[in-house]
Amino acid sequence: MRTHQGDSVRTGLSRIIRVLAVAAVAAVLCAAVAGCGAAEGRAWGAQAGHLAAPSSTDTPVATRTQAASVSESATPFASRESSPATSASSAQPPVPAQPSFDATAYLGKTIESVKTDRREVAITFDDGPSPNTEKVLAILRANKAKATFFFVGERALGRQQAFARDAVAQGNEVGNHTWSHTRMKRVGPGALGYEIDRAQSVLTSATGSTPLFMRPRSGKIDAKALAAVQSRGLILVLWSIHPSDVNPSPSAKVIVRRATRGVHAGSIVLLHETNDNTVVALPGILSELRHRGLRPVTLSQLMAHGTP
Repeated sequence: MRTHQGDSVRTGLSRIIRVLAVAAVAAVLCAAVAGCGAAEGRAWGAQAGHLAAPSSTDTPVATRTQAASVSESATPFASRESSPATSASSAQPPVPAQPSFDATAYLGKTIESVKTDRREVAITFDDGPSPNTEKVLAILRANKAKATFFFVGERALGRQQAFARDAVAQGNEVGNHTWSHTRMKRVGPGALGYEIDRAQSVLTSATGSTPLFMRPRSGKIDAKALAAVQSRGLILVLWSIHPSDVNPSPSAKVIVRRATRGVHAGSIVLLHETNDNTVVALPGILSELRHRGLRPVTLSQLMAHGTP
């Protein structure tokens, strides 16, 4: 009986010892696993923290550019338009200054040419910005010539906003050609004011330079429109030479001949950058002007050296 009881006790103790041994091993393993997991968790946490809060110097340029693009697109158009200081143009190099002159001498008049003793003429382009603007700028740059671009406000948005900015950055000048290319004689005072003011705001924001000149579509204007232009301190500019390069377009050779026929110091030449043949003709026009000793300048340059 005692033997049987002793065997039972020994068997029970053996089981308890095995259980305790297994528990001890399990505790050691759990501690090891927990330590590794914590270390690994801390490592990933550090990496996650680095990725979640990068410094401006560690962020790739492309990422920062994309972020700026998203921020710009998320801003309402009206806010961007009414805050030139925060527009893309504010990040650009300083706008080349145009010569100052007594603008009051030209206000209230319809300027078709300028009286000047200098061998200078003004080439002007209507109806841009357009896909051709870059080509025109390249030709002007290659020929060391300057021009004045009468841009339509609604066309100076999106991708073509850069064309307007580049024109001014290159030392050219931008004029107001209304917001929607409307015919100024056909709209009332309220709509007329909107057409001028909206274009003025958009062009100023796009280029960093406030337009000084206004040109109506087709050069048609009445007393009401003239008063609206004058009350805003804008100078109304038409032209003395028009090669009739649109509707329909003649050949580039014909445009060259018409644009240079009768040209003289103080002439204002009208061209349309939207016409491909005009772009093709431009090098020939500049070459002929150079042959005659005439230098293409901006309207501000021409007026600064002359009188109405």
